[in-house]
Amino acid sequence: MRGIVLASLAVFVAMAGLGVISPLMPYYAGALGASGIVLGLLFAAFPLARGIFSPYAGALSDREGRRWFVVAGLLAFAAISALYPFAAGVVPLFVVRFLHGAAAAVVITVAMASIAESADDDKEGEAMGVFHTAIYLGMATGPFIGGVISEAAGIPEAFYTMAALAAVAGIAAVALPAGRPRPPAPGLTHPFLTIAADRPMAGILVFRAVHALGRGSILAFVPLFAHARGIGPEMVGLLLFVHILVIAVLQMPSGRLADRVPRPPLVLAGSLVSSVALLAVPFTDSFVPLLLACSATSLGTALSMPAAAVMAVDQGKKWGVGASLGVFNTAFSAGMIASPLISGLALDLFGTVGVFWTAGLIGLAGSAVFFLFSWGERETR
Repeated sequence: MRGIVLASLAVFVAMAGLGVISPLMPYYAGALGASGIVLGLLFAAFPLARGIFSPYAGALSDREGRRWFVVAGLLAFAAISALYPFAAGVVPLFVVRFLHGAAAAVVITVAMASIAESADDDKEGEAMGVFHTAIYLGMATGPFIGGVISEAAGIPEAFYTMAALAAVAGIAAVALPAGRPRPPAPGLTHPFLTIAADRPMAGILVFRAVHALGRGSILAFVPLFAHARGIGPEMVGLLLFVHILVIAVLQMPSGRLADRVPRPPLVLAGSLVSSVALLAVPFTDSFVPLLLACSATSLGTALSMPAAAVMAVDQGKKWGVGASLGVFNTAFSAGMIASPLISGLALDLFGTVGVFWTAGLIGLAGSAVFFLFSWGERETR
C-alpha cells in the first residue's frame, strides 16, 4: 500500500506540474515573440519527449528496479521546472520543454509500473484506478495552482513553486519499494517493436492513441465550439473542470469493475461511448447539452482506462511490465502529437463541427481495430 500511495503522489505532482505550466505557456512564449506555429511546437515538445523516453525508462527500471528512477525523475522534474524563467528565447524554451517531457516520462512510466507491481493479483484494476485518479486530479488542480500563484506573485514564482513540490515528492519517493529487477526476455533484438507487434498489445496501443486523439479534441476545441454558441469563458472553464473531475471520480469504481469482469468488453464499451459522445457534440447548442456530451466522453474514458492499463500490464509479464507500460504511454503521446494536426486539418476543411466528427469516426475505427486484435484473448489473472 505504501508503494501505491507514494507512486501515486509522484504521478500527481508530475501531472500537476504539467497543469501549472501549460496554461502559462502561451503568455510566456508570447512575451518571447513566439508565433502560433512555434507555440504549437513548444507544446508538442513535451509529448514528443515523453513518447521517446517512456519505453526506455520502463525497460531500464525492469532491469534495475523502480525506486531510484522515480526519485531521479522527480528531482530532474524539479530542476527543469526552475529553468523556465531563465529560458530567454524560443530555442532554450523548446529545450527546457523537451527535457521536462523526458523527466515526466521517467516519473509517470516507472511510477505506473511500481503501482502495478505493488498491487495484489486480484486488485490490479483497482491499482490502475488509483494511478489514473492521480493523473486526472493532477490535471484538474495544476491549472488552478498555476493561475493563483501567477496572479498573486508572478509567472516565475509559479514555476518555482512547482519545482519545490516536485523536489519534496522526490525526497518522499526514497521510501518507495525498490521493485523486483528482472533480466530482459531472451531473444528480443528489438524489444519495443516486438511488444508493439504482439497482436493483443497492438489493439491496446491503437485504442490508447485514438483515445488521446479524442481527449485532445475535447480540451483544445470545445472552448472554440462553445464560444461560437454564446457560451462564455467561465462556463467553458466549468465544463472542462467537470469533464476532468468526472473521469477522476470514476476511476476507482471502474478499476474495481476491471478486477471482476473481463477487461476487453470494458475497453470496447468505453471506447464506443466516448466515440459516440464526440459525434454528438456538434448537435449540442447550449451549455447543458454540451456538458452532457462531454461528460459522456468522461464516462467512456473512465470505463476503459483502468481495464486497458491492466491489459498492458498482463502483456508486460512476457517482456517486463515497465517496458510494456512504456510502449503503452508512447502510444498516448503519439495520439497527443497527432491530435492538433488532424484536428486542425478537420477544422480547415469542415469547420469546428468537423473536428468532433473526425475524432468520433476515428474513435469508432479504433474500437473496431481493438475488437479484432484483442477480443477473445485469454487474460492473465
